[in-house]
Amino acid sequence: MLNQVEPAPRIQFSRETRSCLQAEHPAALFYNGIGDHLLVLPTLRALSSIYPDRLRLVCDRSAPLFLFNEIGVQSFLKIDFTREGHTRLFDAFGLARALKPCDLLISLVPWKSPSLNELSTGLGSVPSVGF
Repeated sequence: MLNQVEPAPRIQFSRETRSCLQAEHPAALFYNGIGDHLLVLPTLRALSSIYPDRLRLVCDRSAPLFLFNEIGVQSFLKIDFTREGHTRLFDAFGLARALKPCDLLISLVPWKSPSLNELSTGLGSVPSVGF
């Protein structure tokens, strides 16, 4: 006798999660060392499949973009990051202007800085993940 297989339960997403999944102009922010570029690849692959040809990747001008060749992003937005001790800084308000329109910002950086706070302020009510 065969056991009847139960169907998988439907996942119930919150309204906020549904809104994020439906973003038309998402952007991901990433900046760190070369090893972290390798570690973030699976995440970027997943994001590019969730947001096909819509995801914009914000990265450093000197980022090894050849690592991201197979990832289907709409565009790369290269900006200048500076370091002051352990703090990483960038022109947050300039980036906020360059990202418009943006309806979701995904931060893939493992650090905090005043620039991240300013970016959040500059984007206003845009939902964010990772801050």
